[in-house]
Amino acid sequence: MRVLVCTDSFGDTLSATEASSTIADHIATHFGVETEVVPLSDGGPGFLQCMKSVLSGIEHPVTVTSALHSMTPASWFESDGVAYIESADICGLHLVERKDPLRSTTFGVGEVVRLIIESGITHIRIGLGGVASNDAGAGMLAALGARSTPSDALRGGGIALSSLNSLDLSEALNIVQGVEIEILSDVENPLLGPRGASRTYAEQKGASPLQIEELEMSLQHFTNIVGLDSHRKNPAVALGAGAAGGLGYGFLSLGAKRQSGFAYVAELQQLETRIQAADLVITGEGMFDWKTLDGKVVSGLAQLALKHGKPIVVLAGQVSLGRRDWQTIGVNATFAMVDDAPLEQCFSQPHQVLRTTASRMARTWLR
Repeated sequence: MRVLVCTDSFGDTLSATEASSTIADHIATHFGVETEVVPLSDGGPGFLQCMKSVLSGIEHPVTVTSALHSMTPASWFESDGVAYIESADICGLHLVERKDPLRSTTFGVGEVVRLIIESGITHIRIGLGGVASNDAGAGMLAALGARSTPSDALRGGGIALSSLNSLDLSEALNIVQGVEIEILSDVENPLLGPRGASRTYAEQKGASPLQIEELEMSLQHFTNIVGLDSHRKNPAVALGAGAAGGLGYGFLSLGAKRQSGFAYVAELQQLETRIQAADLVITGEGMFDWKTLDGKVVSGLAQLALKHGKPIVVLAGQVSLGRRDWQTIGVNATFAMVDDAPLEQCFSQPHQVLRTTASRMARTWLR
């Protein structure tokens, strides 16, 4: 039996490579199946690792501004004249010691973009997702030269945008002129509204219900000042504007193009060919919930497995979707780590608990 194991990251606990390898090694050793590991990403955490596993190139270490305004090590990857950035590697939620969604910034992302452009590279692909910030990319724009009144309004996080009186994007637009910027994400949420960045994702970044509404109003004020783009369109309503706390909006305001992160990674990994050669596909993520249905690794992979008539099972830290919901996207079975151990142990001993969950799955699916 040939099993393809290709998970996303499990939140803060396991990278996509660690989770996939843990499952594959365990079932190969204890259940005698042939396994293949293909770590995946939709542009969020693990995106750079996926790129480096497929492409040959050079990694460039940098030190830039973190989500909480200190200095943090990060990197960008260069391959065949294209630069790759992972926003979660710079201002990721997993990197912060304390959650502060009101004041977290994307300034460091802009710093990396600027360094890349100054190096002479004119094609940049940026993976979006998993960030601690909710500033609509304002910090990123400031790092690229955008100016505001007050002068520190763009750097102070999403809540500081409520004090914004004026904005000048001319220098930022000048810096990126002639540079092809692609944002990679499967989040299709707009910036504002019930499915926007604040009301959909700010809670997991630590925002209270009141803070969520404060951020919503602050970002609304920001978009009123930014206005329409050069094509007389409102980037706030574009697909993916709400990705990465609205970082998608910031890049779209500079003329960036968006594409599916999962589709891009899947094509590089020749995923369809590997699915066709497998008897079973195993995937997973930290939280298998309704956000998965918005276009994440698991839902994208399930569609490909369904297309080729291959069974697919999900191993996740927690499963909050009902059977009808996950069957609708093509998933055949789900297994939650919290059914095998307390939540605290899932965080403190993720490898051990994931192996236990993999054994439970294997007794049904690998007989």
